[in-house]
Amino acid sequence: MFSSIPTNPKARLASFSLILIAGLALVFWLERSTWTQARLLQREMAAIRTESFYLGVHLRAGIWRLDGRLLRFQLSGDADERADFLRDSRQLTELIERLSPFLVTTQEMELLKSVELAFRVYLEEASPLLERGIRGIRRDTTEKLARDIADKSATVLRLCDDLVLAQNAAWEKVLAESDRSITRVVRLMQTSALLMLVLCGAVFFLGYREFIAPLRSRLDESEARLQRQEKLASLGSLAAGVAHEIRNPLAAIKFRLFSLRESLVAGSADTEDLQIIGDEINRLERIVKDFLRFARPSEPEFAKVSAAELLRAVHELLHGQFEKQSVQLSVEPADDLWLRGDKEQIQQVMINLAQNAAECLETGGSVSLRARAGAARLASGSEPVILLEVADDGVGIAPEVEARLFDPFFSTKKNGTGLGLAIAARIVEKHGGHIQYQTQRNRGTTFTVVLPRWTGNDTTNSAH
Repeated sequence: MFSSIPTNPKARLASFSLILIAGLALVFWLERSTWTQARLLQREMAAIRTESFYLGVHLRAGIWRLDGRLLRFQLSGDADERADFLRDSRQLTELIERLSPFLVTTQEMELLKSVELAFRVYLEEASPLLERGIRGIRRDTTEKLARDIADKSATVLRLCDDLVLAQNAAWEKVLAESDRSITRVVRLMQTSALLMLVLCGAVFFLGYREFIAPLRSRLDESEARLQRQEKLASLGSLAAGVAHEIRNPLAAIKFRLFSLRESLVAGSADTEDLQIIGDEINRLERIVKDFLRFARPSEPEFAKVSAAELLRAVHELLHGQFEKQSVQLSVEPADDLWLRGDKEQIQQVMINLAQNAAECLETGGSVSLRARAGAARLASGSEPVILLEVADDGVGIAPEVEARLFDPFFSTKKNGTGLGLAIAARIVEKHGGHIQYQTQRNRGTTFTVVLPRWTGNDTTNSAH
């Protein structure tokens, strides 16, 4: 099949750009989500590293140290122990104030407030012991003093234990969240990498389909068209020589046939034989004319041609013939469509295509003539064109016929010369256009004549 009408390259490029931008935007979103999750993970890990997760442990150890210093001061009266007690108590108070903003859960915050309140009570109860001198060093007195100090710190130690448990639970929660964040990051990165591969594959595929494949197709088409034109040129030269050699003997035979017909009695058997010979001679003359038309087609006289009037003229010429064949011939409206060409030659092409379409219909059927505007790649590039279409609802074209459809001297008709489509193709090529077709078995065929549209820049005369 000849190449289909190419779409607008700018539209293809815009569509390709939109797809590429959408893919890049999706990848960018995934990358941003990945980095967001990574930053969240960093914050969580920073929170894990902070001392706030060990606040309960530090407070509990500090209270134990205070109990020990208070007991040793009571037993020894060492002023350094008292000073160390006061220093350690201030450090624990500062530790509570400094790390309280970094607590994560509400339970931790509430427990820390309770610990802070209990710690103040503990310091208030321990204050008299710091002013009291040494009482006795008897064993029972020492044990009683140790129990008294332990009773004062029992509440705050219990709250510290509760805070340690709460922080352990918070620790496990943060670890679980961190694990989920890491999993999400890994999945997002995997998805991002997969999408990048898919996007690269899509870019390669679309680039090949939208740019490389059409160029390759047009190159193959140009090579095929060039080979066909070279073949046509060779066959045309041969046909011209053969036609000239045949015309003179045919003229002599026809003259002698006329003389013989005049000398015979009308209605005799010899007259019938001469009639058959005359018909065959006329057929040979038509073949010779087709040969000459194919070998040396006349140059088109370009003018402004109305597509609507051209189709109506073809309809008027063929309507009666098609009615006899029980074929319905219709014309679709084509107002305000003008092409640049030779009206008589293009009309000849349309008549040939319409007759071929009617001959492909087995019983009855319909043939439609229509015209529409479009854009196609011609010899000088992409141009506005007029598309003249001949569509039938017949059996379609067999694949083995398609391969040789436009070859000269190839015909599926019993008495065909095989030059009709070849001549039509050469005429259209002389106009700077081309013929293409689409066919489906048992659904019909549409031939499209692609011709330059009238742009108003030509100075040729109008042809209506």
